[in-house]
Amino acid sequence: MKMIRIIFLLFAGILVHGKLSEEENQQREDTCGVKKDQYIWAFTNDKGEGLTAAVPISQKHFLTYARPVLSLDSKWIHDQSNFTWQCTDENTVVEMPPDMLSHIKLAPLGSLKDPNYESPKPVRAYFIAICNKNINGTLEWHYAPMIVEVEDSLKVDYPCITDDYIHSGDTLYTYRLHDSATVTEHTVKMEKAYNDAFSTTMFEKDKLTDVGGPVLQPFGDTWTLVGMKGGYSYDGGNSNRRYFHAIEPFLKQLCELAGICGTDVSPAVVERSNANLVKKESKNSGKSAKSGESKKEEEEAGNGAKMIGIEMILVIVFVYLWK
Repeated sequence: MKMIRIIFLLFAGILVHGKLSEEENQQREDTCGVKKDQYIWAFTNDKGEGLTAAVPISQKHFLTYARPVLSLDSKWIHDQSNFTWQCTDENTVVEMPPDMLSHIKLAPLGSLKDPNYESPKPVRAYFIAICNKNINGTLEWHYAPMIVEVEDSLKVDYPCITDDYIHSGDTLYTYRLHDSATVTEHTVKMEKAYNDAFSTTMFEKDKLTDVGGPVLQPFGDTWTLVGMKGGYSYDGGNSNRRYFHAIEPFLKQLCELAGICGTDVSPAVVERSNANLVKKESKNSGKSAKSGESKKEEEEAGNGAKMIGIEMILVIVFVYLWK
């Protein structure tokens, strides 16, 4: 009976938490990138150290870097013990040990110094793309990229994510978080694409307080996350450029681990004006269209009812097994 209880608890955790369902992912895509925004939360450790930008990418997930919890020489910040991992291929998933999750603290910038703010509870975290040879080769001077999943859905705005690559000369917008917990906005031009990165025109050349932030590009009225960086970085041989990780090498693990997957509506379609109409015609072909507001309310209610129903069943079974 004890073994059954243990198996049940593990299974319950998988059901209640985990990657987005197809319905949740579609809701994410329907509501992402609706406005120009900085899309930055604060990520620190439980001692309030290592401030780093975290970008919400769904109702439950953040894309960020490991600065608050893991040093550049792969030691845990809280006790300086070594963190080791093995790569079997470039897509190897490296999960943060569950007992380390308590060292993660996320907060909106306005609540960063509020002692009464209750940080969302992290339930999973992964170091992503660190087995990618181009990213792995830079870990001695760049922090490891991460996905952090929290327990409860948040009412938060987040940008869209796409697999369309940016092109030389494109106008991009980046928001940079600084150690002072302030954010600066910069309009830049994309200069050159590399295997898993790209460079832009220089900005803040003489300021070394940058601790990360997103690079965004508008497609029509939709704001899309196209790049990130966990700190200040430029080419020592060409100090007139800033360098960023492209989102593309993260996409496979974002889909597999978080359920954040692309649909058949590409930014190219969105850019050809009236993105909302294109989405609705694609999704509702042969079906009667509902008003956007009522449909959203019905989806939220349906998703909520499903989750509550699952949780109630789990509680009943748990009580029965514990007798």
